[in-house]
Amino acid sequence: MDNNLIPSVREVIGENLKKFRESKQITIYRLINETGLSRQQLNAIEKGETSYTIDSFIKYISALNLYIFFGEKNFIPTQDKPHDFDDMLKSGEENKPYKEE
Repeated sequence: MDNNLIPSVREVIGENLKKFRESKQITIYRLINETGLSRQQLNAIEKGETSYTIDSFIKYISALNLYIFFGEKNFIPTQDKPHDFDDMLKSGEENKPYKEE
């Protein structure tokens, strides 16, 4: 099978983000205003191109009121374990591996 016909993970994510955005009737111009990203950057995300940064990606999903879930295989979120992006950020702040002065 030709690997060029198989969409990359980035392409699948981008396609789903675009479908979600459109289902919420959010225009690309509204995202430009809310994220500060250029049209080219937003299009790169939605097309699954490799020319965007994780910071741009996070701005994009934040503007759509989405978050990233990170978890280990077979992980079941509980009250005492972080399960969304905000909780993980708070947990990271509390458990810094270095001491600030």
